[in-house]
Amino acid sequence: MLQVTDLTVELGEALVLKEVNFAMPQGQWLGIIGPNGAGKTSLLRTISRALPPRAGQVVVNHRDLYREMTAGTSAQMMAVVPQQTILSFDFTVADFVLMGRLPHLGRFARETKRDLAIVDHALSLTGTKDLARRSFRTLSGGQQQLAAIARALAQEPKLLLLDEPTNHLDINHQIQIMDVIKQLNQESNLTVVSVLHDLNLAALYCDRVILLRQGRLQAHGSVEDVYQLPVLQQAYGCPLVMGRHQLTGKPQVQPVPRYALTNPS
Repeated sequence: MLQVTDLTVELGEALVLKEVNFAMPQGQWLGIIGPNGAGKTSLLRTISRALPPRAGQVVVNHRDLYREMTAGTSAQMMAVVPQQTILSFDFTVADFVLMGRLPHLGRFARETKRDLAIVDHALSLTGTKDLARRSFRTLSGGQQQLAAIARALAQEPKLLLLDEPTNHLDINHQIQIMDVIKQLNQESNLTVVSVLHDLNLAALYCDRVILLRQGRLQAHGSVEDVYQLPVLQQAYGCPLVMGRHQLTGKPQVQPVPRYALTNPS
């Protein structure tokens, strides 16, 4: 589904990604983790066709993203949910989600009954149908993020890209957002790539993870493969302790405060 080969990316004069390689099949959820400045968002932007690479290749469904696909065809195949959506004009949630159909419409075409049905289905999948007539600007942060996911789903993508989808949300809304994405991933065979700062959420929800540090790939594989204490401590540059989630058995990571090192109980 997605293959990244020898990817090198510049931002201004800075080299932000250096010879990154990985591949993932259809229907999995890949988490991109790493410390601040590791190149996580730059990688997501390159995969979304927003930041062309200096060298290397991004292949989606056996087609080179930058050499064999236009912006229009890539928008029909993949959808992007940013950290935050800021609108210049006010829209109802229904009209905001309807924007997701634009890649499938002609330049002067009007939406059809099928387009409206797809929007209605996207609202239902994300639990935002009751918000359809509300102004997007009046929604809470969690509601806006769900509406943004609904708009992405209205594009009918095969690949969903999310940049820190739980950023600035309380724990209840974090779980709500992640549960919705996981349900779509499992029931619709939707391939998901997301940047996540929260290592524990990444471990709970992702099938595979890649760990970046200073623009280079440090580790790639299953959560069990990547979540090794020496690997994570080296990447993040701080002492950590690891355990297991009581219900799922997935690895969970906790930081070690300095006072605990100097005055252990």
